[in-house]
Amino acid sequence: MDAPLRGRATNTKRRNDKEHHETQFIQFGTFRPASNVSQQNSGDLRQETISPNIRDHDQNRRSQLSIPFNVSTYQSNSRRPPEEACPVPIHRPLQVGTAGVRSVRLLANYSPVSFNPHLEILHYDVDIRLPESPSLEIYLPKYVARQVHAELFSGQFFTKISAYDGRKNLYSIAPLPEGKYTVKNPDENLRQYIVTVKLVKSLQVNRLAEYFRGSPIGVPSDVLQALDVALDEHPNRCRFSVGRSFYRPANEPDSGIGCGIVALRGYQKSLKVTEQGLVINTDYTVTPFYDSIPVLDFLKENLGIDFRERECMTDTERTDVEKCLRGLAVQVTHRKTNQKNRIIGLTSRSAREMSFEMEEERQKEKSAKDRGAEGGDKKKKKKKKKKRNGGRESEKGEEEKRENKKTGEEERGRGEKKKRIIGVVEYFKETHGIGLKCKELPCLDCSTKGGLNYIPMELCTIVEGQRFNKDMSQWESAQRELRKRCCASPVERCRTIREMMSADDGPCRGEVVHEFGLTVEGKMTELPGRVLRPPELQLGPSGRRQRLTPRDGDCQWNLQLSHVFEGKRIDCWAIAGFGRPNAFHRMRHLLHSFGASLSSRCGELGIPMRPQPLGVLPLNVEALGNPPELERHLASVLGEVGGHLQILICVMPGRHPGYKHLKRISETKIGFLTQCCLSRHAWGANPQFLANLALKINAKVGGSTVALSRPVDRQGGTSGGVVYMGADVNHPGPGDSDAPSIAAVVASVNWPAANRYAAKIRAQKSREECMQGMEGMCRELLQVSSRARGGLPARIVLFRDGVSEGQFGKVLKDELGALKRACSSMANGYAPQITVVVAQKRHRTRLFTAEDVPKNVPAGTVVDTVIVHPREFDFFLCSHSGGLGTSRATHYQVLYDEHGYSSDGIQSMVNSLCYTFARCTKPVSLVPPVYYADLAAYRGRLYWEAYAESQSPASTVSSSSSATTSSLLSMGSFTSSSTSSSDYSGLPLPRSNLETLMYYC
Repeated sequence: MDAPLRGRATNTKRRNDKEHHETQFIQFGTFRPASNVSQQNSGDLRQETISPNIRDHDQNRRSQLSIPFNVSTYQSNSRRPPEEACPVPIHRPLQVGTAGVRSVRLLANYSPVSFNPHLEILHYDVDIRLPESPSLEIYLPKYVARQVHAELFSGQFFTKISAYDGRKNLYSIAPLPEGKYTVKNPDENLRQYIVTVKLVKSLQVNRLAEYFRGSPIGVPSDVLQALDVALDEHPNRCRFSVGRSFYRPANEPDSGIGCGIVALRGYQKSLKVTEQGLVINTDYTVTPFYDSIPVLDFLKENLGIDFRERECMTDTERTDVEKCLRGLAVQVTHRKTNQKNRIIGLTSRSAREMSFEMEEERQKEKSAKDRGAEGGDKKKKKKKKKKRNGGRESEKGEEEKRENKKTGEEERGRGEKKKRIIGVVEYFKETHGIGLKCKELPCLDCSTKGGLNYIPMELCTIVEGQRFNKDMSQWESAQRELRKRCCASPVERCRTIREMMSADDGPCRGEVVHEFGLTVEGKMTELPGRVLRPPELQLGPSGRRQRLTPRDGDCQWNLQLSHVFEGKRIDCWAIAGFGRPNAFHRMRHLLHSFGASLSSRCGELGIPMRPQPLGVLPLNVEALGNPPELERHLASVLGEVGGHLQILICVMPGRHPGYKHLKRISETKIGFLTQCCLSRHAWGANPQFLANLALKINAKVGGSTVALSRPVDRQGGTSGGVVYMGADVNHPGPGDSDAPSIAAVVASVNWPAANRYAAKIRAQKSREECMQGMEGMCRELLQVSSRARGGLPARIVLFRDGVSEGQFGKVLKDELGALKRACSSMANGYAPQITVVVAQKRHRTRLFTAEDVPKNVPAGTVVDTVIVHPREFDFFLCSHSGGLGTSRATHYQVLYDEHGYSSDGIQSMVNSLCYTFARCTKPVSLVPPVYYADLAAYRGRLYWEAYAESQSPASTVSSSSSATTSSLLSMGSFTSSSTSSSDYSGLPLPRSNLETLMYYC
């Protein structure tokens, strides 16, 4: 039996809400590890803490659903109809987890933040508009808005210290003058803006202190946002920001990673509410950026083409160059200016062929001195004439007006400009004294609504600080180097975080932080953790079961002397190799050898596989880029093997864009599975590679690698069993605004092993995180699971991936409601107990062992004190053993629980499930239902991209899917986002014979 390991004192009995909140304040508000926090007076509120991303769930849900707000709203486990679903995440159980084989001391990259509870912060709205269109709202990049803000506050009128978020929010601790102001931005050639400053409200920081005292009001998100912006102000002045990360300019000599890309080191920070109070979570980050080099140098590095040597461009190269440069900001080099130009494309003609109309004056205008002298003489004459004529002045008024009008017209005529046609080459020679060297290259089209703007490539340099957000798979060398730099060891990451926290341009420095009453401690938080016991596993076929417990530490096991838990018989399989026709003879021999090795290794692992494939077929690699030809080839493969094929093993020479066409055609049109591998791994494959490949094949055809020796969830008995579900949404890439998002839900179809999952996918509105087809997918999966298991489950545990704290309410209201409606539609009165857990990997919390030389935490390390939420039910679990770089624990948040899980119960369940992933013999970092949902959603993304390309061959989804999607909408293949997910007929779905198989694995 595991020894209890206690991380904090707990209450065994809840007397009433008031007493419980007081107890929470004692636990949450005053806990400080002795190693890095001095003892504080219980009345001192300057050491409390919170998170910038937390929304005020409590007040919002109360106002929307008219539910009386009290502590019971957090902790209720009673079942409710979908329309009355719990409005906020449930409360943490009073008893924290105690199970584990041993305790460990850990470090977390959280630093306590002190704040002044008596401070008042004034929140102002900032509205920036153009003087020529003051009624229209405009969108300015953050760096431009900050330039305008800095210029406004550089004058004597605005002398107070403020913090600005680069959008609409301005914070100050002293009153600011309200009104409209005209600001000239020196970084944009003195472009004018109208800035309106208006007071919104006053924020009392004491509300934050009251929250830590145990007040039932929610986290004051407006106060948190103000303090978060204050912490950002100094780094924004010293560094450039991308999202929530801050980077220094590329002044490090080793920042280049090739292909015109640099990897810049920076940090990301956020404020969080934790048990120990207000903390700042700071993490080291490495991000690829475009190198600030001349455009022609960038094209040479990125595309491998030196246009200075050739001075010409083919149509294919033009397409590649446009795709490479579109959207980039550049600056000109032939004159001094800070103005940035955005590339929208290339001109259709070369610089030598281009010309334009240039205005020039007919006659040189008189100098200001001459005009002034002339004007003075006229005034003197008028005065003298007025004195002589006296009353006759009025009689000659009309005559003088006509004379003045004639004189003005003559003066304007002398200042008129004439136009002449001038070539681009001649213009730069005459005006700037520059002789263009690459006359045969097109110009960069940087036109805007204000007019045309064509600039020769050789006179442009890429602006610094632009993130490289394209898929890097086609630049493998740069991708490898980037991964290498991102994989910082625990020692290096710890050291770098400490350096960035103490740096002069870090988040702890600057007068704004001091003025807003914030003090950040530079030390990391020390806290206790527990290492959970690895579960007992089952291997081997029925009748010859073997039990083993993975070794403590890395928790891995091997199959050298064992078989998989369930090996599915594979009688109908074939192998295809993609290559050049002139290599078909040699390839056929290699394919036979590889097939024999693979079938032999499968047999050793307990996967019965026919010794020789039904067919060995060399195919032209060009077919991967031609969907109709590829479909003919795959159909011929099916014909050659007699019309029935379980799986086709595909050996490819490298990563190919046609991979998505192969998957779409085989799985959605013909109806058989495929397993791809690279030829460099297949030829002369080693036993480890063959074993990994065999595990994937076995999982796809219906087998399983491992099972737990005891049901993973024994709480409440095993009657009816449990279905584990996972849900995720895959969104289109940057710039792909019109392509749909792909939602996926998976569900376990066997019990008690719970190691095989069926999947359903749907297309929905682009970048919509809430799953629109949840009810239909859940109903279909319950039907599949019911047929496979012989009945409906008594309990359902739904793991949701990809949602942030601000979206928890949508999950509870919409997706939980959809799941309950799906259950009620299965049978009259059917209402299984449901638990909803969110799994988050995209966070910046890092855990290290608290040693002189920090290391990765052991597999199975769980943390549910100190750095977790003060009230809600969450924990961090590092279920895997870290390899390269620093391990990242998964953050699990229990939103809804009708099972009544204890802390130990749900932590043990999640940790045990991580050992059942089909593709490897070690625990994974993410609970398998979520892992599989992510894979299924990505498979749906491939289906969509392949389908879109096949419908519009001239377009490529990665670069111009907007046009592709628009064309599909016009053809009726893809409905608008306002319709239900079942109407998205454009997304291909797997054939019915694959619905219970893990084709996505």
